[in-house]
Amino acid sequence: MPKSSKVRREKQLPVHELTASQLKKKERDTRRILAKQQKSERGNAAKKVELERRLEAITVQKETKKLQNTSKKLSEKYKYVKFVEQTKVERKIKQLEKKIKNKAEDNLQKNNNSSNEKEYEILKEYQKAILHLNYIKFFPSDLKYISILKLDNLTAKAKLLQDKIIEKVSFFMENKKTLHVFKKSDFIGVNKNDAATELEQEPVEAVEDDFFA
Repeated sequence: MPKSSKVRREKQLPVHELTASQLKKKERDTRRILAKQQKSERGNAAKKVELERRLEAITVQKETKKLQNTSKKLSEKYKYVKFVEQTKVERKIKQLEKKIKNKAEDNLQKNNNSSNEKEYEILKEYQKAILHLNYIKFFPSDLKYISILKLDNLTAKAKLLQDKIIEKVSFFMENKKTLHVFKKSDFIGVNKNDAATELEQEPVEAVEDDFFA
């Protein structure tokens, strides 16, 4: 396709259909045009407003596209790790559900309505397993996955971020809120040294393939 035709086609495309590189170029071109308008004494005020709005829309879409690309790459990278961990946790949940059911039937046969310490520990372990399952399923899509089972491999920053994510998931569960896949922005404050930001520079250990351990 001739260059002129390609440029015309890009100009006709809606912002949400442009690729990341096209958005970057469009943002740069729009900034340049806007700068000229602002320097010009005869600059059209309405044109400036239009350019500012266009620039804002392009910038938002560029960040959205960047997030989508990052999420896609990380999803593929940690797909197997999360699958292994989720399978292990789900297996644990089934085992605990069986224990709870057997204990309830045993109490019914003995006509015993009181709970003992062992039952409490089983229920506590069950709730923890459900929490871990939701942690895996709703872990931020744009962050490197942090293992919930291999805690010995975690750095201090990774553990700090993991605690924040667990706390958020736990809050949603306790308040019966609908869980969703979180984003990095849900855990980042104004501090540039935030754990979620710094963690991007650190390698995250993958889970060893001990599926049947």
